[in-house]
This record gives sequence, structure tokens and C-alpha cells, in this order.
Amino acid sequence: MRQSLRACGVVIAVAILAAGVAATASAQTADELIDKNLAARGGLDKLKAITTMKMTGKMVTQGQEMQVIFWMKRPNLVLQEMTFQGQKMARAFDGQKGWMLNPFMGSSTPQEIPGPQSELMKDNSDFDGPLIDYKAKGSKIELVGPDTVDGTKAYRLKVTLKNGKVTDVYLDAATGLEIKLVNELNQGGQKVKIETLPSNYKAVSGVLMPHTIKSLVNGQVQAEVTVDSIEIGIPIDDSVFKMPRKGASLPGDSQR
Repeated sequence: MRQSLRACGVVIAVAILAAGVAATASAQTADELIDKNLAARGGLDKLKAITTMKMTGKMVTQGQEMQVIFWMKRPNLVLQEMTFQGQKMARAFDGQKGWMLNPFMGSSTPQEIPGPQSELMKDNSDFDGPLIDYKAKGSKIELVGPDTVDGTKAYRLKVTLKNGKVTDVYLDAATGLEIKLVNELNQGGQKVKIETLPSNYKAVSGVLMPHTIKSLVNGQVQAEVTVDSIEIGIPIDDSVFKMPRKGASLPGDSQR
């Protein structure tokens, strides 16, 4: 009987300890985790002081390597250029619409990106990302709870944008840095899950930025970008992000 009581006491003690740990974990709020994230990246002031960015590196997709350049400018201008087998491809958002150029799809003419893909580009072109000034943007953020990403302890934040779209942001529990972002879009009546996994963070002018970015679609790796260099604060004209006329060079060529 004494052994049973002693065992019962141990179980109760463990339960109390577990409850205390759970209470400590739940005491974390979404805003506290966001503050930790911003501090880990270099601080809000440094992040908002960046107005333009140029990233140069390599992308591997389906076993093929290509050169890639990302041009970015506040508030939501993005151009991604890729060179493969001497041919240039591009995807961009000019602040109003998305467009693409892909000669490997049988056309040398730039085309507007239709429907949900363009909407996703618009959502993901926010220069600051989904966490900074989320309330001012009309977004809501909910702490879903602790989670894991490839064995790493993380916190999952559910970001609901003003338009109702949802992005799940996973923050490393130890560092506070983003380690996964998840979006879903409806394409042709089917849900498509898109995951972005940033890693290999390095300091650029006092701000931590990922130098490896992996993309998955429905759980399958589609591309991995390795960043060789990042330039911030360089002059970039808005025209760089506009869709070029048929036969015209890519707008980013004028910035080289």
C-alpha cells in the first residue's frame, strides 16, 4: 500500500511538473515571439532602414543548376531573373500584377501570371514579410503552439492576412528565426501546399539573412537557392519591375 501511495505521489508530482512546463510554454504570446524574431534578425530599426536589396546566387531545380538574381524594393516590388542554357527567364511582381517570361514553355513573350499564383506572389512580395507591422496591415496572428521542423523545436504562428489568406510561419524555438513558411493555394480545384525553408543565416550590414532557401510543393523539393552575395541600399528604379515589351531586354539588365 505504501508503495502504491508513493508511486501515486510520484505520478502526481510529474503531472504537476508537466502542468508547470505547459503553463510556461503557453505564457509565450505571439507578440513576444515576434519581438524575439525581430531582435534576432538585427532589430526593427535596421530592418526597416533597408529599402532595396539585390541577391545573387545559384538555383538547383530538377537536377539542373542556373544562375539567379533577385531584385527587391519597398513596398512590394520583386523581380527574379534566371539564366539557363543561355536563355533568360523571369518572374516578377510590379506592385499591381505578376508577370513571367519562360522561353522553355514555348514563348519568348512576357505573360501576366494568372489567378491564384499572382495573388500568392502579391502576398509574398511584402518587403518586410508577414510579421512586421502586421496589425497595421490588417493581419491577425495566432500562436498555434509548439511544433517541430525536421527535428528542430519551433513555434507555429498562423498569420491571417487582411484578404483572408493564411500563411503559417514557424520560428526556431531557440533562435527565434524563421525556419519554415507554408502557403496553400487552390489551383484548378486542387489544393497546392507550398513550403519555403530559409536557413544558413548570415549577417549582412548587421541584419541576419538566409543564404539557403529551399522550396517544396506538396512535400516534394522543387528548388534550392544558394545565395552568394547580398547588396542592400543600392539604387533600383521602379521600371526594373515592369513587364517588358515583346522583344525588349529584361528590365534588370539596365541595373547591372
